[in-house]
Amino acid sequence: MILPRIAVLNITKHPRRTLLIVFAIMLSVMVMLFVEGMLDGMRRTFFQRTLRDTGHIQLHDAGWEDRINQYSLEYTIPEPEALLSELRAREDVVDAEKFLLFGGMLISEGKNLSTGGVGVPPETAFYTTVKEGMERGNLPTGPAEIAVSTRTAELLDVSFGDPLVVLVEDSQGSPYYIEYEIAGLFESDSSQFDTSFFFITHEAAAELLYLQDRTTEIRVNLTGPDIADDVVAELESSWSDRDVSVQTWRDIHGSFIVIFELFDVFMFFIDLLVIIVAASVITNAILMNVFERTREFGTMRAIGLKKRAQFGLIMVEGVSYGVAGTAAGIAAGVPLVLYFAEQGLYMGAAGEAFEMGRRIYFSLTATSLARSTAAGVLTAVLGSLYVGLVLGRRRIVEMFQEAH
Repeated sequence: MILPRIAVLNITKHPRRTLLIVFAIMLSVMVMLFVEGMLDGMRRTFFQRTLRDTGHIQLHDAGWEDRINQYSLEYTIPEPEALLSELRAREDVVDAEKFLLFGGMLISEGKNLSTGGVGVPPETAFYTTVKEGMERGNLPTGPAEIAVSTRTAELLDVSFGDPLVVLVEDSQGSPYYIEYEIAGLFESDSSQFDTSFFFITHEAAAELLYLQDRTTEIRVNLTGPDIADDVVAELESSWSDRDVSVQTWRDIHGSFIVIFELFDVFMFFIDLLVIIVAASVITNAILMNVFERTREFGTMRAIGLKKRAQFGLIMVEGVSYGVAGTAAGIAAGVPLVLYFAEQGLYMGAAGEAFEMGRRIYFSLTATSLARSTAAGVLTAVLGSLYVGLVLGRRRIVEMFQEAH
């Protein structure tokens, strides 16, 4: 019990050096919590929101991947209701819906905007960000209704309840237009998305495009994303006679999946870099702290303190620094992560590029908390370990000579 008492006495005798070491550890823990909270939040956003809205599985017409125009009507799925009936009969399918995506132009009193249209089923389970971002009205449920973003409404100088003309080139290559009433105004967390899409019912889109009993896309949400590969294999086997392309969420978001799979590696190197930088600062501070007391250590060695006990004393001090700095880092870092989990961190176009929206919402996990805690204590322990080994090689005479 004597070593902890001496360690506490030595720590309190040098408050400036102690505060420097504790602050360095606190800062390193805060940085790790911040970075891991941001990356965990991006991963959670992708799996809980983006992935759910785009579906765990998507069905398209065969050859759809080779289209030049993303809104091409050359590739459509015939009789989608038959496929939907089979899909909805499966126990592993939660939602299965058809969507009709097409290009068009919105026109209002001389103003126009080229954009994309989406024919959605009434009460769709997808496009949650649009439904949650509804400022007035809802997604269309009637054949003469349309939903646009508030940004689109501003550009066209229209408001809720106003008429809006949709002009398209139908599946026969002929221009066709119909007037709709604005029944919904929304604002999602992506300005790019808001000006890129408007919504009408799937029935209205089929009439507008002259595509009765056809659709461009079927989205399926399963009981979990991990079973997508097995489900696709079963569907491709049973639908071998149908010209339907079935893709999993990994195929749909291939480039983003690679990035997310590298997150763990990225976080490891971030943590390692923070530990190295913090450990170098802490080691130098501990070295100065200890070498200022070489006479004290020499005296204790002269009256019988063993090298092992001297090493233990330095390690106890290091662990004390680590625990205090880590506790301070967690006390400061956790509220910071929770704040950004609630308010989000504005990323602008950078966030939209990763399909995360303009704000990235952080996430605090037990894993990141445990990793940051262990790293904070470890930096102090490593620094103290090095100092303890260096001082352990000093003889008593050298200690007194260095003190002078």
